[in-house]
Amino acid sequence: NDVPDKHPAWSPDGARVVFASHRHGSWDLYIMAADGSDARRLTKRDTDEEYPAWSPDGSRIAYSVTSDRTSRIWTISPAGSDARRLTVPLASDTHPTWSPDSERIAFRTNRLRNGDDDIYIMNADGTDQWNATDHPAHDREPAWSPDGGVHLLQFASRWRHGTLPA
Repeated sequence: NDVPDKHPAWSPDGARVVFASHRHGSWDLYIMAADGSDARRLTKRDTDEEYPAWSPDGSRIAYSVTSDRTSRIWTISPAGSDARRLTVPLASDTHPTWSPDSERIAFRTNRLRNGDDDIYIMNADGTDQWNATDHPAHDREPAWSPDGGVHLLQFASRWRHGTLPA
């Protein structure tokens, strides 16, 4: 199509791809088969939904919703039902990424309003949110180690490159 698409993420089984597309005047999430067929719209809001990430168990997709200059982390089922808001609109919460056991989500935020971004970690239901990188530099792009036993979290930073036990 001639409309911009971005932020593709493969399903854990490799059969589907979720992505953001600007087909209806705002960024919405779409899901399609790996061969590009059967594209369907998952989200239908006037807000921008971006940065989708599949849970490793395949049961949920985390993503950010932006409106009024703030972003929140939500999850939705791959069927497009049961959308749940996990963070409140205090700041810009983006780039969710799942732990290998699908129990936690790391994300980038500027909620401290101190001029930098930090990495927060929360339970998959949005509870127990905590700052994993509280220092005066921009931290972004959280990524969990695929090793299900160690659960290290890596991130890019202007302070230093980081690896944390999570």
